[in-house]
Parts: sequence; structure tokens; C-alpha cells
Amino acid sequence: MVERIEFLKSCGDDDESNFDDFVAQVRQARPDQTFTFEKATKENRMGSHQAHWTFPGARRGGTVTWVHGTNELCWGIDHRDVDAWEQYERSCGREPRYT
Repeated sequence: MVERIEFLKSCGDDDESNFDDFVAQVRQARPDQTFTFEKATKENRMGSHQAHWTFPGARRGGTVTWVHGTNELCWGIDHRDVDAWEQYERSCGREPRYT
């Protein structure tokens, strides 16, 4: 909790380059997906920038964030959507991947 509070204190609303870096990194990692991006600000109290995407058969889809204190991407798919994700990836001729 203390780390999250410290992040929120340091999170600048005008830090567009930080958000732009996140957007570029996500798009580079998965250029085949379309994302909806949310910027972390003091007002929305998000601990990290977020991006969301969906795919055929998904109930909730996936989310990607930066791991706190790093620029490492953390990918997640709702557990109810894992089968649909794997089916989607295979339909595109790929083995399922999350990064």
C-alpha cells in the first residue's frame, strides 16, 4: 500500500512521455492487437498505465500494465477467456502467447 501511495504522489499528470512510452511498448509487443489505453493519474488513482484488448469469444479480454517501478509489461487474460484466447491465437496460425 505504501508503494502505491508513493507512486501516486510521484505520478505527474503532465508526464505525457511516460504514457507515450507505455503505448509504444505495448503496440510494439503486440502489433496484431487493437488496444484501449488508460493513463495513470492522481485523479483516477490507478497504480499504472493500462491497456485493454478483446478477441473473438472473450467475456472480459485482456489487460496489460507496467510492473510497478519498471518498464516491464505484465500481461493478463481473464481466466474465463483463456480457452478463447488460445483458440484465437491458433486460428491466426500461432501458438498462444501472452507477450
